[in-house]
Amino acid sequence: MINIAICDDIIEELDIISSYVSKNIKELDIPFKISSFSEGQDLLEHINSSKQNFDIIFLDVYMKFSNGIDIARRIRDFDKECKIIFITSSKEHAVDRL
Repeated sequence: MINIAICDDIIEELDIISSYVSKNIKELDIPFKISSFSEGQDLLEHINSSKQNFDIIFLDVYMKFSNGIDIARRIRDFDKECKIIFITSSKEHAVDRL
């Protein structure tokens, strides 16, 4: 089973990403579980308290109360294997990261 986390502070975007990921993985007929978080700190607390490792994390770069880059660094402190995919709805910042 693939464990996936999606973290975005904008609920509408969180739902869109979750639906998109779910639809595409279902087409591959792979078992999966998606966990959604609207705060980076909630994601970190979940990982620490449940000791659950995610295979893939979709992480918003800019959130209201946390920075996705900082959250990713903290995740890397205890999980070197997880694939982290940064997402953003900001056209300006998306181009900056390229």
